Amino acid sequence: MTRWQAVSAAASLGLTALVIVALAMMMWQSAAVSSPRNLSPTTQPPTVTATVSPKVAAMGTRFPTNVPHSPPTPTPTPTVAATATPVILQDTLISTPAPPPAVGITVEPVGVESNRFILVNQDEQMMHIFENGREVRKIPVSTGRPVTNAFTPPWRGAVGEDWGSGAFRGSGLYSDFMWFLFPGPEGSILIHSVPYTKNGAEKQYDRLDALGVEPTSKGCVRISPEDAAWFKQWNPVGVPIEITRWSGKIQSPQ
Repeated sequence: MTRWQAVSAAASLGLTALVIVALAMMMWQSAAVSSPRNLSPTTQPPTVTATVSPKVAAMGTRFPTNVPHSPPTPTPTPTVAATATPVILQDTLISTPAPPPAVGITVEPVGVESNRFILVNQDEQMMHIFENGREVRKIPVSTGRPVTNAFTPPWRGAVGEDWGSGAFRGSGLYSDFMWFLFPGPEGSILIHSVPYTKNGAEKQYDRLDALGVEPTSKGCVRISPEDAAWFKQWNPVGVPIEITRWSGKIQSPQ
């Protein structure tokens, strides 16, 4: 054997040994990974349920808004607007802003004032205004004519809505002050200033001379324009009122 052949044989033997060692290492590592480790038993950690704290109510708020059983937010109740309805009056207005409530004859209304009072004496043709039991003003009136379709019936109640000014239907008459009292047999009974006709800018009043003297209306209680202006300032709405019975004879219409 030559020297070169000896060196080559030695190198082959060395390479073979390295390959064997490498294979052995790989087999040992594979066995180590596949074999289970001997672990000591451990306790499984308990399950924790997450809790959410309610939001803190804003300063000045009595209850938090996201907690069960908190007071619910109230829902506003829708309101229904009243519709205007024409009303037939004794002296007969063309129209009115809204229908007044009917007040029963001789029935004392609830919730009226107690320190003011109005008395209409038909035999005197006079309205007496009282405050705290003291008479503060006398107002001459003219009530309904003593015929079956126009007389003013006796009544107790309270002064109703202020209807302002308006025209009377089918007569060409106007009035600057009106207050509802109660429904009559042929229309509503009012307190109102003496009606008038228009002659340009001039107002021609109907029977101013009858105030405090004789009944001439169609059932309403007439007062003078000056007394009506004072009456409006006094604001009679809700004040108890009594109208006495006309003691004279009620005649049939002519």
